[in-house]
Amino acid sequence: SKTATGTTITVTCMSESDKLLVRRKQPHEEESAAASASGPQRLGGGTKMAPSLFMSHVWVWTAYLIAAGVGIGYGVLITQTADDSKAVDPVFVAAVADVLATVVIFCFSLAFNNSSFYDAYWSIFPMVAAVYWAAAGDAHDQHVPGFRRGVVVAVVWVWGLRLTINWIVGWTGLDHEDWRYVKFREDIGKGDPSRAWLYWLQGSFLSIHIAPTVLVFLACVPAYVGLYQPRDGGHGASDTVAIATTVLGGTTCLGATFMSWLADRQMRQWRATNPPRDAYIDRGLWRYSRHPNYFGEMMFWWGLYVIALGVDAGRFWWSGVGALLITAMFFGASIPLMEERSLNKRPSYATCQRTTSMLIPWFRHSEEARPLNQ
Repeated sequence: SKTATGTTITVTCMSESDKLLVRRKQPHEEESAAASASGPQRLGGGTKMAPSLFMSHVWVWTAYLIAAGVGIGYGVLITQTADDSKAVDPVFVAAVADVLATVVIFCFSLAFNNSSFYDAYWSIFPMVAAVYWAAAGDAHDQHVPGFRRGVVVAVVWVWGLRLTINWIVGWTGLDHEDWRYVKFREDIGKGDPSRAWLYWLQGSFLSIHIAPTVLVFLACVPAYVGLYQPRDGGHGASDTVAIATTVLGGTTCLGATFMSWLADRQMRQWRATNPPRDAYIDRGLWRYSRHPNYFGEMMFWWGLYVIALGVDAGRFWWSGVGALLITAMFFGASIPLMEERSLNKRPSYATCQRTTSMLIPWFRHSEEARPLNQ
């Protein structure tokens, strides 16, 4: 969005690979990847200070545990009451449980006047869903190849743990709210307290919570295909092709996750040098791309799609819609928003825009102007 990534109705997930990025920072912002983007805020806008970091974690993880309980409870109820548990498709169960869990987390966001309760959720859900789909495949005798199942679970967990740990390390507690959420609140509220409900409905519930949940779930559909759907010998790919696409897709996912991790690490190290106020990072991956973390986030989802195509391209060609929407989100919202913010904060960033590839890592267009920190 966790933007990655990260929107109007604004999706703020991938928000970002650094969460994302995604600081999540935000997943898990380039700039939020290493430090908080907004300053301390008072709980509910009143005089009561936000909880300490420890208590902030207690509240957030309590929210997640309750959300998990609601989601799991629904899953158990729907499968136990069905005449045939196999008739209830695991992708449907996970989708409804995902939305119910998101509603629970929104209630905590509302109660604490801080939508950043959601920040780590979208990187945690795919890990839980992957385990559930793999277990359902075994329980329903789907005969999913063990190699493919192992690869999908592994890459999803590597991706999810990176973003979640990134959030844990970078989060300062409920005194912080993602700068995009703050901006959204200001843009919708326009300083009028009577418009607060509009922010919570349109901004927080629909855009910050529900939209990213739907988006990430759609992007997880290829993982469901890889973990639950057996290869159809009559219409699917050959064993050789299926194995090749699993290797290719898995390698792409791991490479993409490593790229996002490295980009976040390089940003963190650069910020630790206390660069000049008008400087921008021009080292490592950032020398070849203005948003290498976003590129990595996008490629992760396309890697999962490659694995799904190896199961049966004829049946599951449509499962790439999530990866396509995430790519569109980054190009239509996350990247423009970050570009505008970077340029407003440091005019010298215009030099970076002229000389450095926006997304795909590539050689500099010219060396005519060097940034202040070099």
